[in-house]
Amino acid sequence: MSDSDDLKRSEYILSGAGLGSWDWWMETDEVKFDRRWCEMLGLKFEETPHLLSTWQSRVHPDDLAKTFEDIKSHLDGKTSVYENIHRMRHTDGHWVWILDRGRISEYDPKGKPLRFTGIHLEISDHMEQKMLWEESQRMAHIGGWELNALTGKTVWTPETYRIHGVPENTPTDRIMGVEFYPPHERVRISECIEDCLNGKPFHDVFEFYDTSLNHKWVEVLGKPICDAEGKVYKILGTFQDITEKVEIKNNLEKAELAGGIGSFTLNVQTKHAIWSKGHNHLFGFPQDVTPTFEQFLSKLHPEDRDLPVALIEQACAQNAKEFEIKYRVNLDHGEVRYVEGVGSITYDTSGTPELIRGFVQDITETTLLNAKLEKERLLSLHSAKLASLGEMAAGMAHEINNPLAIIAGNLSFLKEFKDNESMFSAKVETISKSIMRIEKIVRGLGMFSKTSAHSELKLESLEGIASEALLLTEPKAKQSSTRVTLEIERDLSIVCDAADIRQVIVHLLANAIDAVKGKADRWVKVRAYSEDSQVVLQVIDSGSGILPELKDKIFHPFFTTKDVGEGTGLGLSVAKGILNYHRAELKINDTFGNTCIEARFTKPDHKRPENRLPL
Repeated sequence: MSDSDDLKRSEYILSGAGLGSWDWWMETDEVKFDRRWCEMLGLKFEETPHLLSTWQSRVHPDDLAKTFEDIKSHLDGKTSVYENIHRMRHTDGHWVWILDRGRISEYDPKGKPLRFTGIHLEISDHMEQKMLWEESQRMAHIGGWELNALTGKTVWTPETYRIHGVPENTPTDRIMGVEFYPPHERVRISECIEDCLNGKPFHDVFEFYDTSLNHKWVEVLGKPICDAEGKVYKILGTFQDITEKVEIKNNLEKAELAGGIGSFTLNVQTKHAIWSKGHNHLFGFPQDVTPTFEQFLSKLHPEDRDLPVALIEQACAQNAKEFEIKYRVNLDHGEVRYVEGVGSITYDTSGTPELIRGFVQDITETTLLNAKLEKERLLSLHSAKLASLGEMAAGMAHEINNPLAIIAGNLSFLKEFKDNESMFSAKVETISKSIMRIEKIVRGLGMFSKTSAHSELKLESLEGIASEALLLTEPKAKQSSTRVTLEIERDLSIVCDAADIRQVIVHLLANAIDAVKGKADRWVKVRAYSEDSQVVLQVIDSGSGILPELKDKIFHPFFTTKDVGEGTGLGLSVAKGILNYHRAELKINDTFGNTCIEARFTKPDHKRPENRLPL
């Protein structure tokens, strides 16, 4: 084979391997670059100066000194082959990573190097992946390690060195690695290594001190690697600094215990649960035990023990992703705690509930306080009702006295007309209507004045509530010759406590009737309609509006424009408090030429919110 054939063959090999070549004549600093070498840097072969300066001017400034250091080591005979990785500037401005390898290819008769020949290989993709991997390790505080089972020598990645606080590339071995653990942990880590050398992988968390005696927690994983005969010849593993995670966990546990909070994870299928220390404390379990799901249920108030299981069943049926639950806990010494739980549900690929993770919080203090406030609120409402009844008493008495007088008058005629069937029937009918009138008034008073242990919110007809309120204020309207009308949209409903909203309308009507007293044209209109996502209730009267200086005061307790003895000043403030409880708004509407007080309710929505379990 001729020299030209050898040359062509070499070119084919270099080209196929993606290699560029260089040939440096050291006395003249002439360098012969091949076409592939130029292409790596975006250079045109025909226009490229074949000089050492062409290469040198493109090497990254931070890499140049180390490159010449490695060249000198080879020239001095310290290395058999020159090898260096450095960055070079491409003609479009970006940097490419180059693996540069070479050796002295010719000497003069005195043994002085004359010619240096080598190759360039672009390894940018490899280096970027390597740097990404190292940066990922650094960000996640995860390093890698390898133990040779025969020699006991170990290899560490840069992040493993950093976690230990040891300079990178420091020679390491198995004994050195164990010395970073405190005495009580050295036995455990040594046992884990021995088990792994016998074919058993391990994964555990250990206490650890670096070279600066910084206390750390590390998570170590080891996996045995076997040869063709099945014998373990090395261990590969990971080494992660989880100090921050452990400290957060410890601080969370302290905060849980102090704040009456606990966390849990429950396997829906097996009912196996993991409870935090805070959870155990909340339910009266020792912190060092792991209660079963059945033991957890046994701590619940008997009336509440079915709630968690019902929640799981609802999750299966509704594919819920989140949940809320409240229940009571019976402690051994007789104390009852109120607990609120929130969390999330995950499903397997078939859609079956798999894990429930969440938090529980002691809400005993809040619950008892709310119960006390609710009791006081109901008493306040009842007092306001009685005050309103007192204001309406005279009118009510007149309304009842009128039908009583009719009854008394007609009774005297019954004997006289006992033989006149038609007249007798007419008098009985008149008496019957009067009795029904009295019954209707008394029933309305009873409904208005009664109080209950708690408010019951349900879907109610707004027209029905307004009609009952109108009945109660009718005597007051008649006394002042005020015309009261209803204009309520058909089939309009709100979610409310009917007695509370009836009280609101009574207060608004009574105020409106008083406000138009003495006017030539006296009327009050109760209007209700649907608007977008709201139900609007308006009480409009023939007055000319609220004076600007009074707008900020009329909803304050005990504020009134009435004469002394004619009102308590509580009506509008009580109405506002009731509507706040119903998450409704009470305000003045200035868009009318007359006086208008307006309440806005959120429209009732019968759909269960998606992915919620409001137990």
